[in-house]
Amino acid sequence: MKKIITLVIILSAFIGNAQRTMFGAQNNYVAPTGPSLPVLVTTAVTAITGTTATSGGTVTSDGGEPVTSRGVVWGTSPGSSTYSTTTGSGIGAFSTNLTSLSAATTYYIRAFATNSIGTSYGNELNFTTASVPTVTTTAISNITENSATSGGTVTATGGAAITAQGVCWSTTANPTISNSFTTSGTTTPFTSNLTGLTASTTYYVRAYATNSAGTSYGSQISFTTSAAIPPALANQASFSWSLNQLSGNMPSYYIQATNLTLSQLPTSWTVQWTYKMDEGPGSADGMHWFFRNSSTTGKYSTQMHVYQQNGGLEFWYNSNNYAYSPVHDVYLMTNMTQGTTYKLALTYDGTNLRLYSNGVLKSTFAINITVKPTDSVLQMGSNLGRTIDEFRIWNSALSQTQISANQDATAYGSTGLMLYYNFNNQGTIGGNNTAVTSVTDQSGNNRNGTFYNVPLNAATNNFVTSIVSGY
Repeated sequence: MKKIITLVIILSAFIGNAQRTMFGAQNNYVAPTGPSLPVLVTTAVTAITGTTATSGGTVTSDGGEPVTSRGVVWGTSPGSSTYSTTTGSGIGAFSTNLTSLSAATTYYIRAFATNSIGTSYGNELNFTTASVPTVTTTAISNITENSATSGGTVTATGGAAITAQGVCWSTTANPTISNSFTTSGTTTPFTSNLTGLTASTTYYVRAYATNSAGTSYGSQISFTTSAAIPPALANQASFSWSLNQLSGNMPSYYIQATNLTLSQLPTSWTVQWTYKMDEGPGSADGMHWFFRNSSTTGKYSTQMHVYQQNGGLEFWYNSNNYAYSPVHDVYLMTNMTQGTTYKLALTYDGTNLRLYSNGVLKSTFAINITVKPTDSVLQMGSNLGRTIDEFRIWNSALSQTQISANQDATAYGSTGLMLYYNFNNQGTIGGNNTAVTSVTDQSGNNRNGTFYNVPLNAATNNFVTSIVSGY
């Protein structure tokens, strides 16, 4: 009986050990696994501008299946994939450029990789694109008739390097770099010089700064340039013409303007001149100034002129290609006397012709001046004994108030001048001026008047003592 019991115990122990050995082997067993998603990380974002950036990723495992596509996705909210780029395949590092971004905007970005199992994503990063700079405009200083100084300070770069800065200006409000502008390096604060300005003119100025996100502007400042300073009167003079120096009823001595034809007069204009009648009314017969083709002859060959006849002043406009048209032959004023100085202004506003003498309106005529040949050039010459000065052509019809205000002062530096002959500082009074070949245009438009056949060495047809005072 004891032997039977002992055998049962031994068998039980053997079976228990066997079971424990079997189940212990099962616990250490590793079952085979299939393919999985790729594993990757997102690369830090660099080279951030207002519209672009660079990122990428590193695929550290393909999950047992080839990576067929990889890249980055991004958007303006966490986890978004509104935009994407793809950059090759396989494991390893890759880089890609993000474009068409909006300035001053926060984006969220993740790298991705795709194999046959699906698509996995790297860690999410965020970045903010650059914004336009912030700049202030420096007060205007050193104002002259044609220049001034300003500048600015960039107070914030917007997160990107400044590539250009300076000031821009215009005669209208809110100037941009499409108008006149300077470039003043990239160091702040900066100073800029405004040049090429016009006297007595109001300008608007703003500083600007540019980075990769765009261009921004500082506050607007306005200023007015100084009045033009005329040249010192080292030799103030007028010009005297003799009478009866004619060729084919046209002056044989004359001045011809450069680049000023009748066709270049705008719809509205003013011709202004100072005139002293040096011969008696009975013999005074000739043109003050005229537009004509130099190849034509006779007073009817002019397209437009102002004519002295006895003691009257006559306006002549030929609308029929240099043929006489009595419809446009009118007397502007009468009873002019020898030795008297007249400050004359003839204005045309597109409808009415008006003559002013010494600031007083003398006549008004309705007239249609439309035929204006391109070969009809401005001239004045020696068919009437007279002295002239302050010959001006304006690009508008001046008002009576404007005429009265400017007839006793220089027009130097005024806006709207098309031509201005004042005869000062150009020749010796009554001396030998044969070396002088032209009258200087003081309007700045370079419409100098060339002398043709003028002796320039006697008491007439020469520079003479001025008939105006102080200008």
